[in-house]
Amino acid sequence: MKLLEGLKKIVEIELVVRLPECDPYGFANNANYFVWFEMGRFAYARESGYKITSMSDLDIVVYYTLNTKCKFIKSAHFEDTLIVRSRIKKPPVFFAKYCFDQEIILKKTGEVLAKCYTEIVAVNQVENKVLRVEEDSSFIDLNNNNNII
Repeated sequence: MKLLEGLKKIVEIELVVRLPECDPYGFANNANYFVWFEMGRFAYARESGYKITSMSDLDIVVYYTLNTKCKFIKSAHFEDTLIVRSRIKKPPVFFAKYCFDQEIILKKTGEVLAKCYTEIVAVNQVENKVLRVEEDSSFIDLNNNNNII
């Protein structure tokens, strides 16, 4: 089944911890982890064929974060090279709700520094309702191109 095969897709991005992301002692502030996880989800969407242009009031369909939680395991430090690994945990079945599992990994040791779970949902702003999977045109486009997430 193509959809289940698509779930095996893992997207990784690499980043380096910058000085403004750290406290005076060189430890990365925990708030930055959520930004890094978001960068990973955007990379996943781009590589899956989603067109990420704007999230303006003019867009009919927008994607909202329903829930996110992070387990901080170990601190990142200034100039650490990190890998953000992202994958879809389970496929959307009825509603256009996408559940991501993510990790931030210290590149030089392979240690997992943080784990994150995030639920994203597609919403029609005009009708103020959550879309069904078949109404999410991005998901349908992926299906037609045999590149389902």
